[in-house]
Amino acid sequence: MTPRNRRTLVFPIVALALLGALTAALNLTAAPILPGARRAAAIPDPTRSLKDIRQVRLNIEPIAATVVEAGLTIPAIRRQWTERLIANGIEVVDDDSIPLLSLFVNEIGDPAIPNAKGYVMTLHVIQPVKLDRIDLSVKVPTFVFMIAGVETPDRLPDSVRDSATHMIDVFVRSVQVATRTE
Repeated sequence: MTPRNRRTLVFPIVALALLGALTAALNLTAAPILPGARRAAAIPDPTRSLKDIRQVRLNIEPIAATVVEAGLTIPAIRRQWTERLIANGIEVVDDDSIPLLSLFVNEIGDPAIPNAKGYVMTLHVIQPVKLDRIDLSVKVPTFVFMIAGVETPDRLPDSVRDSATHMIDVFVRSVQVATRTE
């Protein structure tokens, strides 16, 4: 075999090897976004913990005065969240055996900066969890979502309302993703 024939033969072999390596790399890196069995593994455990939630208890902790003054009250949140949950097939009930959806709203700020009002909203889903290592069942937050905002006093009401709406929408979408994926 002449050197020219060897080069002619080597090129297709190298090209096929590179194509095979590229295909394998794409399959490994793209698998989480492709449909199929590996898709469920790509969902974070906190989101997976929301699978098949059809009922929740709703708890709104006392809200910081600045936020209440901005127009976000416990009855307003409870009404909005209950409507959104029910519209998405999640019933709000009073039963200690089902997951607790809890909202904490705290004020943040610096008195030296009077034109800035801030808040932190935290949504927790508290559920029973079995700790195999010590054979113990406990109720702990399995899903946590936070939003923080700093606004001028005139923008605070809209920002707080938008954040509360966004929080319940994230929860509902997370339940839907966990339920249909696994």
